[in-house]
Amino acid sequence: MGHAGLESRLRDLLDRRQVNSTLRNLTLPKSNQVDFSSNDFLSLSTSPQLKSLFLEELQKDLPLGSGGSRLLDGNSNYAEELERDIAAFHGAEAGLLFNSGFDANAGFFACVPQPGDVIVYDELVHASVHDGMRLSRAGDRLSFKHNSVSSLRGILTRLRDGKSSVFVTVESIYSMDGDVCPLRDVVDVVEEVLGLRGYVVVDEAHSTGVLGLNGRGLVCELGLEHRIFARLHTFGKAIAANGAILLGSSILRHYLINYARPLIYTTFLSYPSLALIRSSYTLLKSGQSVPLQAQLHQLTQTLYTHLNGLQEVSNAARQTLRIPSACPQSPIFAVQLEKPKALAIFLQSRGMMVRAVVTPTVPAGTDRIRICLHSGNTVAEVEKLVEALGACTVLDTPVDPGTQQLRKTSVFEKALNANAPRTTWTKEEITEVYNTSLIDLTHAAATVHRRFHDPAAIQMCTLFNIKTGGCSEDCSYCAQSSRYDTGLKATKLSSVDSVLEAARIAKENGSSRFCMGAAWRDMRGRKTNLKNIKEMIKGVRGMGMEACVTLGMVDAAQAKELKEAGLTAYNHNVDTSREHYLTVITTRSYDERLNTIKNVQEAGIHVCTGGILGLGEKARDHVGLIHTVATLPAHPESFPVNALVPIKGTPLGETQAISFDAILRTIATARLVMPATIIRLAAGRHTMREEKQILCFQAGANAVFTGEKMLTTACNGWEEDKAMFNRWGLRPMKMEETIGEKRMPGQDEAEAVVAAAEAEATVQVLG
Repeated sequence: MGHAGLESRLRDLLDRRQVNSTLRNLTLPKSNQVDFSSNDFLSLSTSPQLKSLFLEELQKDLPLGSGGSRLLDGNSNYAEELERDIAAFHGAEAGLLFNSGFDANAGFFACVPQPGDVIVYDELVHASVHDGMRLSRAGDRLSFKHNSVSSLRGILTRLRDGKSSVFVTVESIYSMDGDVCPLRDVVDVVEEVLGLRGYVVVDEAHSTGVLGLNGRGLVCELGLEHRIFARLHTFGKAIAANGAILLGSSILRHYLINYARPLIYTTFLSYPSLALIRSSYTLLKSGQSVPLQAQLHQLTQTLYTHLNGLQEVSNAARQTLRIPSACPQSPIFAVQLEKPKALAIFLQSRGMMVRAVVTPTVPAGTDRIRICLHSGNTVAEVEKLVEALGACTVLDTPVDPGTQQLRKTSVFEKALNANAPRTTWTKEEITEVYNTSLIDLTHAAATVHRRFHDPAAIQMCTLFNIKTGGCSEDCSYCAQSSRYDTGLKATKLSSVDSVLEAARIAKENGSSRFCMGAAWRDMRGRKTNLKNIKEMIKGVRGMGMEACVTLGMVDAAQAKELKEAGLTAYNHNVDTSREHYLTVITTRSYDERLNTIKNVQEAGIHVCTGGILGLGEKARDHVGLIHTVATLPAHPESFPVNALVPIKGTPLGETQAISFDAILRTIATARLVMPATIIRLAAGRHTMREEKQILCFQAGANAVFTGEKMLTTACNGWEEDKAMFNRWGLRPMKMEETIGEKRMPGQDEAEAVVAAAEAEATVQVLG
């Protein structure tokens, strides 16, 4: 009874997923269906030989449960002997058992890379690697294009002259596409470019039991055992057990025992689990699995041949199905088409378990059914599968054979696949993005964020009030307006020395950008103040920090002076949509705000402009806000997202807080629409629980205000943020990573488009 309130909220969240078609449920497999879905590649889970070996192994007089962590009472001679046997089978010096492959990957990447090291990873590596990297102390995490040795070489070349260790992580077989890593080429490039500083880590989850002599994996098949730093073999797929082992040196094993938290702080595998692993490896070592491997590879060739045959005789299949261009080396087939869910349901109705995999699990435009073959499948079953594919009516939807596009690409998909910013967005397009289901929206935003930014890098900014109160504006939310009784005392402009002392403290605490705010409507008649502010800017820049100011409206001449003083960025928020604006502010027009932004951009200063959520607006106003800034001549350098902090005495002083999902949806939409822009969590962050802040970072936010205060409102402190960064594997963004200090992907192209548009407009005017 006492939990009714919480359970009501939980039910609302589940209902929302139901509406968005993203609700997950546990289902029971149907025993009468042919398995084309599971990872039981060698069909050992139903093997009489394995069951017999397992039952025999269980007769040993050992406790069923491990009794605890391996560092306490959970270790045994049986476990250590098993580790040595598996390591020897795979040609490794040593091995360490983990409860799962996820635990092993997450534990390894969280603790092995040291501060200042770099992790370079294939863009399609498993989620467990990403979890480990988020907790890692490594200085940088860089992705390369999937299975592209040239892309890898380009990244490694940039790291050639460093001194830190570089970990390059790949998978032998990738689970969604079934393609095999060009591992020998990867190792050659790493050794050529980095020498002894390069450490290759290979996840063999899907190749264990499938590739190599007796199922030893891809590394052994290529004879690369002594050129690989660490290997992961998991037991939940072809081995038909559970758990995993990390292979490497004895020193690596001992280090993981001391530092890998998923190993240290959990109860170890039970004796029956270890016995099943040993029984499966007994089959592999004895060669009894070799015929199963051969059958599996023969079925792979059979399916590939029949799929090609189907496309030769069926125009619908030829135009609708996209099959691998060459016979896969693995038993995983990705067959892409427009309506995979409908096809999966049809195949299941024909007695075959095949599942659909759709966006955002796979990139937009690559929805597919995932077919997994098993040694226990028969040629007749494969032929029946292909026959059913040919009979399915969903294949009657043709595509353009020239482009192989399955359907017209949606606005959402275009945003997801963008490689450069664009400034031609319509409100309708942004609305389509904004209204995407939140689970898909945030996943897509995270994908784009990783394409344009290092997801672990967060810019730390400090916003300091250099002149408080006395502003003549009537902004309904602002404590500094002279029109409202908020108890705030007006002050004059702070001295240059006091401001620079505050900047010095901010820098010592890790902030790389120092922002200075003055409560003015504009800069008219403030020549002396402007002179002092320019000295502040020069002083901040002299400390090696970025300098940003927010001073109200400025004209072109004033903007030029600020540029000459070395100003990095000028903050001038538009606050909300044009339509909602007049309900919040009447003393300054929307166009006056845009004119200041124009003056700043034309002076060559980066623009920081965003808005405040929670001003009584609707969702359409969030769209309008993003549309305003995304259609400027160039996207703003940064986009602050503020959540209203109600101030007593102001017209909005009693306003209820905006919902978190509206904040998250706005951040994710802004990331997709403005992929290269820095998105800053600004006012109101101090009211968010840490987990909510992390969700914002995952959805594309990559900057925060930190320090003692944010103008006149509360702010998360430096130490609080540093602790959060350490817990979640985040780090302060370096100066050279910020947009204020470098040119971003697509910036040249975007500026060229703007220049061309201006030239065309000039011709029309003069014509």
